[in-house]
Amino acid sequence: MVTVIHNGYDIKYLRNMDEVQSYIESVLEPHKHLEPKLIFDRTFKGNKYTDGSQIRIMRYKYRTLYEEDFIIEF
Repeated sequence: MVTVIHNGYDIKYLRNMDEVQSYIESVLEPHKHLEPKLIFDRTFKGNKYTDGSQIRIMRYKYRTLYEEDFIIEF
């Protein structure tokens, strides 16, 4: 099970990373004309505070300076 938090409030529970990628693409697709660009992509190793889960943070920025944040826990 993979948990995706979009912009801090929209939570999705997906089965695998392929579904996560499809979800992210579905969010960005309506705004392709604003040229979304991945500006941050980092994975943090799990530890005792995250029960061993890894956290990946992906941030996309549009040319309008609006950003989409995805926090992925797997």
